[in-house]
Amino acid sequence: MKLGFRLTLILIAVITILVTGACMKDSTKNASIELEKFDDLWALGYPAEVEKKMLELLPQAQALEDKSIYLQMLSQIALAQALQKKFDDAHKTLDTAEALLTPVYPLACARILLERGRTYQQAGNIPDAFKYFQQSYEQSKKYN
Repeated sequence: MKLGFRLTLILIAVITILVTGACMKDSTKNASIELEKFDDLWALGYPAEVEKKMLELLPQAQALEDKSIYLQMLSQIALAQALQKKFDDAHKTLDTAEALLTPVYPLACARILLERGRTYQQAGNIPDAFKYFQQSYEQSKKYN
């Protein structure tokens, strides 16, 4: 099986697992409705706009006791940066998220790994992307 095809299958599996379980496991009781639906910001369509809006909301997420939303938002900011070809910024954003990660936030961990893989994929580094997609897949299986 070709690496590109396997990479696509793993990516689809990870996204499916994350989407189907996203609202069920992490506690977000102290988050505002807008923060809980931060993924809806992708409807804006343009990565620069998504990044800008998420950066505006980030201090609210950072103030929450439960850091899951904050960490997940960092992963999505990194994705927006990678889609704009700002790969160094994306990796720095993911480094920030990883430094704050604890086992209490399995969904955030899976998403951080996924977006690290996507950042490498956008940069054309398929072997490293594949490695992170596999790790994200394994983490997401534990989460669900």
